[in-house]
Amino acid sequence: MTAPPHPAATPRPAPAPATVPLAGVAAGAALIVLIALTTVLTGEARLWTADLGVLALAAGAVLGCARAAARSRGRSRRGWVAMAVAAGSWATGQVVRTVHETLLDTTTPFPSPADVGYLGFPVVALIGLGLLAPRARGLATPRRLLDALMVGCAFGLLAWFGVVAPIAGEPPTTTAAAALAYPIADVVLLTVTVLTIAQTGEKPLLWGLLGGAMLAMAASDVAFSYATAAGTYATGSVVDWGWWAAFCLLGTAGSLVTGARRGTRPPAPEAVAPAGLLPYLPLAAAVVVAAVRTAGGTALDPVAVGLLAALVGLVLVRQYVTVRDNQMLARTVQQRERELQQLAFHDSLTGLANRALFLDRLGHALDVAARDRRPVSVVFLDLDGFKTVNDSLGHAIGDALLIGVAERLRATLRSTDTLARLGGDEFAVLVEQGGPDGATTVAHALLDALRAPFALDGRSVVVTASVGVAGVGPGTARGAATALLHRADVAMYAVKAAGKGSVLVHSPALEVAAGPGPVLPRAFAAALAEGAIRAVYQPVVDPCPAGSARWRRWPAGPTTATRCHRPSSCRSASRRASPGT
Repeated sequence: MTAPPHPAATPRPAPAPATVPLAGVAAGAALIVLIALTTVLTGEARLWTADLGVLALAAGAVLGCARAAARSRGRSRRGWVAMAVAAGSWATGQVVRTVHETLLDTTTPFPSPADVGYLGFPVVALIGLGLLAPRARGLATPRRLLDALMVGCAFGLLAWFGVVAPIAGEPPTTTAAAALAYPIADVVLLTVTVLTIAQTGEKPLLWGLLGGAMLAMAASDVAFSYATAAGTYATGSVVDWGWWAAFCLLGTAGSLVTGARRGTRPPAPEAVAPAGLLPYLPLAAAVVVAAVRTAGGTALDPVAVGLLAALVGLVLVRQYVTVRDNQMLARTVQQRERELQQLAFHDSLTGLANRALFLDRLGHALDVAARDRRPVSVVFLDLDGFKTVNDSLGHAIGDALLIGVAERLRATLRSTDTLARLGGDEFAVLVEQGGPDGATTVAHALLDALRAPFALDGRSVVVTASVGVAGVGPGTARGAATALLHRADVAMYAVKAAGKGSVLVHSPALEVAAGPGPVLPRAFAAALAEGAIRAVYQPVVDPCPAGSARWRRWPAGPTTATRCHRPSSCRSASRRASPGT
């Protein structure tokens, strides 16, 4: 019988693809029934069905958004609350219209208090979409909203020139101007949704439903504006279908939210470059149409002038926001470059220059010295007893000791000297003034700076140092940075061998005193190359028992050895062949 797998070892199932929930199916069915009833019914029955039906669909959208808000948190919760308020605002306007048309049996004036509720939908929904939109890198929500307002004004100007103004007549009436507010507001909402989908690509089903809702709302509002200006609008006609579909889609989108997941949200992907051109295409079309009409002798009416002024203002604000964001981005890049340079050329613990920066400055100093004939010296310092402190008191105390040592050394040196931590408890100083005597003076000053005890975590810690000094005279060849640092290192180890806690200047005698270790291999290799040593090879052979094998002689360099033809049959001990055997 096979034991069941451990829960920790059971792989998690892949997340199921997003599907339209049961609420979406119910909303679609309600929409079909409402369309069918308003198509069949006539007169007062059709009026009641259309008004109450759209109120029911709007109430469903409010419930769906409220349910999504209850299952969300943070910005998403506030966004869904705003969407629920927007749907409720539209429903409030519809209640006022229903009272006029059904209970009072009067024609709803336009504009009327009902339009306050209707127009509240795009205003509050714009806030909701801004809160729901994921924050893509480099694409702030204010810029997305500005782009949407630009597109809305541009489409509104085109709609005014092509549809509303010819019907409204001259001069344009307040009714025509109010009717134009609907498509402009809806185009703004639709643009925000399209930009969010194009620039982030996150939650495509959810944003597809929201985009469909905004598109359906815009279609009905445009048709309503045209029908109102022409005086042909009737409740329950095809014009209303877009509103009904919009609330069905909005409620379905809210029902997709299944609950807030804990954890860090991954950053949204980078923006798609073509999406950045979207706001400017309708803007260019509106400007071209306005210019053509003006060139043809048609004067711009106050509504067109107002829309053009709004477009210009939005473009200026958009460019200001872009320039500001670019400046912030440039400052951020500069700050990152400084941080990277700090990490690449400085010690992370003490903030001093690291080995790479020290060798770079030393090489530059040697190049200048070779040209200007100036002396350059290196002071190499290694702490005595640091390992004991680190092992006995802990690494935290050891790090604090290194920081304290770095501060004292930095305070002792001149501004022209370069202090670096080469690693561990090793420090180096580049001295470009004063020659060897000046470097020796600096070395003794560094030792004096370390004599006072260090107060670390309530303890008094005393350390000394071994210091080696090496320098080059005027006119030294370039590229000797590593060699100069090595000579200072040799002098420092000579101090440690002599008892520590002192200063020693490098001299050629220190290389000889260092021992034959590094010298003997070089001398042996040179002797082999010159032929001063002759190699003699003496192979080892296995003799067979007497009379059990044949023997033959074969040359082996300066000696001759005997070898058995059947070594596998030999069991005797091996012997070394001697010359002449």
